[in-house]
Amino acid sequence: MVFRYAGKIEQLTDEVRTMQNRLNNSYFRILGNERYEKVDEISKKVLTPNGVYEDISKLYRDLGIEGPNFQNPMHILGNHPCFNEAGLEKILLTSFFHLPEKSLINSPYNNPQSKISYLATYIHEFNHFVFDVLQEPPAILFSQESFMDDGFVVRNEEDFSKFIDMINQSDEELAIKREWADNVMSEFYIDFYQEAGTRILDTMVINSIGYKFSHDWRRKKGEHLTYTPQGFSKSYSIPLTDTDAFLGVSDLDVVDRVVDWQNNFYIPHSDPEISQLIKESKNVPLEFISPEEFLKVRRESRVSEY
Repeated sequence: MVFRYAGKIEQLTDEVRTMQNRLNNSYFRILGNERYEKVDEISKKVLTPNGVYEDISKLYRDLGIEGPNFQNPMHILGNHPCFNEAGLEKILLTSFFHLPEKSLINSPYNNPQSKISYLATYIHEFNHFVFDVLQEPPAILFSQESFMDDGFVVRNEEDFSKFIDMINQSDEELAIKREWADNVMSEFYIDFYQEAGTRILDTMVINSIGYKFSHDWRRKKGEHLTYTPQGFSKSYSIPLTDTDAFLGVSDLDVVDRVVDWQNNFYIPHSDPEISQLIKESKNVPLEFISPEEFLKVRRESRVSEY
């Protein structure tokens, strides 16, 4: 049973129970046996009631971090690096879900007339979990730093325009501003491909259990928004929101490309530091543990710092 929900929202629990067999069959057909078994094994360990939060501020407190006050449903990959005398020994991973019921009601995936009005949104967040499990290492590890530190994140055209204005108005040296721009753009493109791939997997799963679902941007060649910051010799661009990140690629092949993201995500103006981290991470063991174990490790590490 690969598909699991461990929260307390009654309507979502009922919808999952009704569709459980169809969902499991769907993921088996899409992922294939080997990937299905891997997701199943880790979901048993990781998807527990203590990993589902209605209040994201409580999750931040439990993790000992600060973060943006998001109200939308969200899957968050917890990660904790472990070091020994030789350096980075391994990275501990777990999954948290921010799922207040109000966010499910207000979700763009919610169709009140559908029998999966809550489930469609949870499928999307669950699919983020699926890719985090199958990617080695998870792509989100290389875009999460800004998210967790409440730094500037470009998610759309408005954010991009604001970011370029911030660079133009900054008094930092040009080399530092270039490094900053490369870093933010690398994170943007990792998120862009990851989110698009997840939404395509959503479509495959939801359609396969008997409901019509699609995204207007699929198979559309959109335009790009381009800016050249003051003093820069190169321009930066982002695709507009109606652009298909995987134009010309079949849905099944999209899944393969997102799993093998290091060889398939095109990141223009890639930040050399992030590129090096991605390369080095290939040799670092990843270990998924339960949310309870993860929070215990976080508490003990904070105590040891004092």
